[in-house]
Amino acid sequence: VVFLTEYAKQIISNKLSNKVKSIIIPHGILQEPYNNYRVKNEQFNILYISDFLPYKNNLNVFLAVNELIDEGVDITLTLIGKKDKVQYGRMKEVLKKNKYLRNKIKVLGKISSNNISKYYKNAKLFLFASSCENLPFIMLEAMSFGLPIITTNKSPMKDLVKSSDIYFDCQDISDIKKTILLNMKDDKLLNMSKSNFLESKNYLWKNNISKSLSFFKTNI
Repeated sequence: VVFLTEYAKQIISNKLSNKVKSIIIPHGILQEPYNNYRVKNEQFNILYISDFLPYKNNLNVFLAVNELIDEGVDITLTLIGKKDKVQYGRMKEVLKKNKYLRNKIKVLGKISSNNISKYYKNAKLFLFASSCENLPFIMLEAMSFGLPIITTNKSPMKDLVKSSDIYFDCQDISDIKKTILLNMKDDKLLNMSKSNFLESKNYLWKNNISKSLSFFKTNI
């Protein structure tokens, strides 16, 4: 068995009645040649890329940022991903009633991979609010662009990025708000950026291929 993460190995191995030969081989990502992240004196734009699914908690992120904006915090939010009827329906109702908010929160829907890089480069903070993943490719991609990341307090998300006060309860809007506020200072964002960019180098396709072929050759 090939597992993507130690977390996956622990969960699945506990369900197996027989011992099996296994290895952990994370998938790779297309590597950015240098850290794209820059702290600019522009709007504090939070980026969340994920299709609108119940376990992705897109609506909770939307509501958290909405409340922060109402409280006078100068931030914006860009949501990218295939829309659904339930979560997006609630968002449309809120945006329809508030013209000011429509300039602060953009719900863009699905965007092709060829056009996604400009959104990574324009973001000041990446947020990932999923409660259920194996090895979230989107997080790894954001790391490769050097983005500071806040994410859920669940594995494997919390195992991918390390810093203080960056994990939140994705079901708790107040906790999402608090974590955003704790991660708005430039010096912390820069440190997170450097750490995430370096960590992204552990996810190389050449390593994935080499380890996979070696494991298959030994065990098949």
